[in-house]
Amino acid sequence: MLAWSALSATRDFRQARWTSRRCSRSGGLYECEARTPDDAYAALYAEAVFHDRGEHSFSLSTTVHISSGPQADHRTAPVDRGHR
Repeated sequence: MLAWSALSATRDFRQARWTSRRCSRSGGLYECEARTPDDAYAALYAEAVFHDRGEHSFSLSTTVHISSGPQADHRTAPVDRGHR
């Protein structure tokens, strides 16, 4: 299991450099870690590669998660429940 991640100043990751790290396994679960700095966006996904005897390998991946990024206000915002 691999954790893939990339950093970008914006939410556009087309020119980003992706790197992978192996995930740790404990029992039947995997734990993946990645750096998510406050001054950049981080894109993350996990990939599992399967090998079958005598067959081609194939991989499955999660969807990509993008962190909230540098412009995010991490405070709780009030919800406007007014009617229009």
